[in-house]
Amino acid sequence: MTKETMVALALLPILFVIALVVVIIKSQGVIKRIAIALLTLLSPIVLIAIVKPAQKGLIFPTFGQVSLLFSEPEDLWIPLATEIIDP
Repeated sequence: MTKETMVALALLPILFVIALVVVIIKSQGVIKRIAIALLTLLSPIVLIAIVKPAQKGLIFPTFGQVSLLFSEPEDLWIPLATEIIDP
């Protein structure tokens, strides 16, 4: 998968959330309540979906650095090399 494709796929959920916010601002009644419910349910999913590209620095590098606090990469604590030290 190319870098541009990953960026585009990561930005799609963000654009969907922005569209929901616009619907909440512009609509009234039942549609507004449905949009608020969708936004409430989808916000954590969107954050989880953009963690990996953000950690790679493709989008929102600052969010990628902060996301390391709650979602560590699997290979973070695996040493790159080992060496036996003789006393």
